[in-house]
Amino acid sequence: MARGLNFGSNPNPYPMIAQWRAEAPVLAGSYRSRMGLPDAMIAPGEHFTVVGSAEVNEALSNPVRFSNSGYKANLGETFGRGSISTMDPPEHGQYRRIFQKIFLPQHVKTWGSTIVDPVVHNLMDKFIERGEADLIEEFTLRYPFEVIYKQLDLPQSDVRAFQRLAIGQTDYVNSARAIEAGVKLGAYFKGLVDVRRANPGADLVSLLATTEADSSACSPPPRWTASICPKWC
Repeated sequence: MARGLNFGSNPNPYPMIAQWRAEAPVLAGSYRSRMGLPDAMIAPGEHFTVVGSAEVNEALSNPVRFSNSGYKANLGETFGRGSISTMDPPEHGQYRRIFQKIFLPQHVKTWGSTIVDPVVHNLMDKFIERGEADLIEEFTLRYPFEVIYKQLDLPQSDVRAFQRLAIGQTDYVNSARAIEAGVKLGAYFKGLVDVRRANPGADLVSLLATTEADSSACSPPPRWTASICPKWC
């Protein structure tokens, strides 16, 4: 399902992307339209696909010429208008410094042995005796979610619903579904942040919820006002 959201009906999109790069570093038309996907929830105006390495680096690192506001039509609608991904400097830097305080060596160095290695071994154990696997379906798509569950210390009972909503949140072909998933996740995390602030642990949510930057408490950017309920999904 996730591959279809990103690559359409192309089971192996990389030769096509390599062909694009051979043509030019910047091509007319959006990535989604070139991949045969509907141009849903994208900012109005003319669109281009950037595939050259130097050009991608320039687009990602030069906020004066390339604004993150283009994400407001999709990420901004489903992740919240205060998503850090839609922010430009100086606002982006203010919230980024909060994350920088968390992703310090004293925190990150422990995640390899306590989170990443166990996730990798657990996923590989499920197919290693077969001697073969669909690495995208059985490893690549599952690995980031498994790591996130552990980092956030989510209750096991919430894991499947969280994954379903997280995938649905980026289903921009079905904009109503994506927005609904975003609202539900926003309500869920608001409740989770409140719980972890009251009883902080060593998980990523607790660290972010109790960290300050520029003398301002680490509060989620305003959008989500719904409170968590037992049937959040």
